[in-house]
Amino acid sequence: MNHLRELKPFALCISKAPDEMTNDEATAEFDELMSTIDESLSYFLAVLRECGIESTTSAEVTVRNAGEWVVQRGALIKAPSPGPSWTSSDVDDTNLSLATKSACCYLGLLFADTILKEVPGSTWELVTEDRKDIDYHRPVIRSEACQAQLDPFRVAMNFVHARLEGSSSDSLDTIYLIWRSALSGQRE
Repeated sequence: MNHLRELKPFALCISKAPDEMTNDEATAEFDELMSTIDESLSYFLAVLRECGIESTTSAEVTVRNAGEWVVQRGALIKAPSPGPSWTSSDVDDTNLSLATKSACCYLGLLFADTILKEVPGSTWELVTEDRKDIDYHRPVIRSEACQAQLDPFRVAMNFVHARLEGSSSDSLDTIYLIWRSALSGQRE
């Protein structure tokens, strides 16, 4: 697979911005996401294997390689494109192509899955407590060890966007290590 447009579009597309949803609507979208994670993640890992990117015993290497794969194939466009909406207003993803946004969602699932395996007590949760929370009505990873919450889709979109526009040279494993440490209750 040489182009992200060959990637199956990420299945979850919500009808409203998360902050415009009722709790019932957000819960239904969250439940749909949770029911498709295993299938979506299996598909993305198969695509990566097909392209020569193998899962390794090192979480950092797997995350780094998947991130680089998306960046190498990702694209910025001049006009906004529609796409998966699990992003917030602080993420300037409006110039990521639709295929790149979709790949970022798959990458976010891989990032989350890796964190969930590595950080004891971490779980997916839907933020519903505070309408002022930047993650309100969005799926996040939380852990028992700290107050931080991780939006893996935002992390993936910001990472790819920054790399494509040239404002960062960080690899995704650097970001992964920071989040793993934070969610484990450790400080860098």
